[in-house]
This record gives sequence, structure tokens and C-alpha cells, in this order.
Amino acid sequence: MWVKSLLSSEQPTWTLFVHDIIAQTGLSTERNISPEVKQNIFLQSFGTKKSSLPRDLQRMYVIAKETGVRVEGIAFSRELIRNRPIWYHSEADPRIRLLTKSAASICLRENHNLRLVSEAEEIADLLDDPNHNNSRRGEICQCYICIAMSDNLGCEKPNECMLRAKELLDTLPPKWDPRFMLPKDYEEAPKILEEGYKFDRRVTTTGDQANLFRIFTEGGVCNDLPDLRIGPSNTAIITAVTDGSCIDNGTANAQAGTGIYVEGEETLKIALRVPATLPQTNQVGEAVAT
Repeated sequence: MWVKSLLSSEQPTWTLFVHDIIAQTGLSTERNISPEVKQNIFLQSFGTKKSSLPRDLQRMYVIAKETGVRVEGIAFSRELIRNRPIWYHSEADPRIRLLTKSAASICLRENHNLRLVSEAEEIADLLDDPNHNNSRRGEICQCYICIAMSDNLGCEKPNECMLRAKELLDTLPPKWDPRFMLPKDYEEAPKILEEGYKFDRRVTTTGDQANLFRIFTEGGVCNDLPDLRIGPSNTAIITAVTDGSCIDNGTANAQAGTGIYVEGEETLKIALRVPATLPQTNQVGEAVAT
């Protein structure tokens, strides 16, 4: 339950202290990482010195690792994507680590208070403002955006900061880049039918930050986006009748089968034996047909 609380958007007060303790007990190889950008070890790529953690936190961290807790899913809503920390984003290209030490990055953290993907997106979008001159790095621009950044935030090189925000976003794979087309953009809720049920093919994970995570994961992580768009189709609705049957049901010699019948469609009519690896019952035959 402790780990679950750490992963949720609505975190109890004690979790704030836990994140801070983890951030302060960094690895010796990561001394140059500012603790202030270490927001959540489960969402970012920094490490922690386990032996320096309090015993309860050590146990919590070990359990999370042993059970394979990590971000996993086919696709995510923009809200979840945008609410992730941008610095040391765990799914970003490793070169994101090289983009954290420059003057522009320091200005983004200290003057712009940049923490999240959504904030990097907002700053990077300013490059496309028609009033802004972003033809080359270091060029002085007198647009209202740059003047406001300079006067209100103390930013000495607004254009540099905008470009750095874009570079940070460019390290994100398609699944985690809010600028890409996502399945959520074209997914539709299943239509309500008078009879039967329409399959819900939506794959987008939404809701609380905790929904980003899965346990008992293994293997590599896929950060590519599936293209699940459906092209125009003139296919009519097909009514199929399914059923299962079983000979000698309830005995050691039981043999179950399954069938699908579509009137007038010979190629769609199927009769199969239930595999021997499955229980030989009438109910299993019906389930296989469905």
C-alpha cells in the first residue's frame, strides 16, 4: 500500500517526505543532479543509494523492484503524459541527461520553474508565435513574449530557453510526446446496440497517475504508438450464432466441440474440437466459440 500511495496523483503528506529522502540519498555517480528535479524515482531515471535509506523505505523500494513495478501500457491520455516530470524522464532518450546542465536548463528550472512535460510544451510552443524571432540562437528579440520573460522572470535569453524546452521534448518517444497524434484522438466509445454488445477497442489509459503503473512486468519496454485507426468500410453487420456441445459430459471420456454458424456464408461456418489442454465441457465449448 505504501508503494501505491507513492504512485498516486493524490499523495498523502508523508509521501512528500519520502520523495525528498530518496532524492537526497543519490548515487555517488549522480552528485551533479540537483535534488530539486528529483520528483519521483518511479517516473524518472535517477537512482538512489538503497543502503542510505531508512529501513522501511529500503523494504518498500526492494518490493517495488522485485514485483516489477514500472510504467507500462499501450497508450496514455495527454493529461497523464503532460503531468510527468520532464527532467530525467524515465522513457526519454538518454541524451536528456546532457540537456540539464546548460545555462538555459538552469534558467528553465530556477526562473521558469519548469518541472513538467506540460510546462516544457507551453514554453516550446512560443517558438511558433508569429511575433517571435527565433531564426538563430542568441539573437536578441524584442517581441512581447521575450520582453515579458525578461521583465517578469529574469530570463536573460528567452529564445535559448524556448529552444531548450523543445529539445527536451524531442527526446521523448512517440508514446510520451504530447505533440504526436495519440489513439485518444480518434478512439470512439462503443455504440449502444439494440441487441448484443459492441467490443470496446479503446486502449488509452486515463485517470489517476497510479494508472500508469503495472506490476509483474518483464522484458523490454515498447514506446512506439500503435496505429489503430479504422479506414472507411462498407461491410454490413454480420449475425453469427455460436454454441458448444459435449459428448459424455462430466465423464473422463468427455469430448467437447465448438461451432460458429453464419447464414449464407459458407466460408464463415466453423466446427472445431476443443483443445485437449482445456476442460472438456459444454461451457468451455461455448466460451471458445464466443
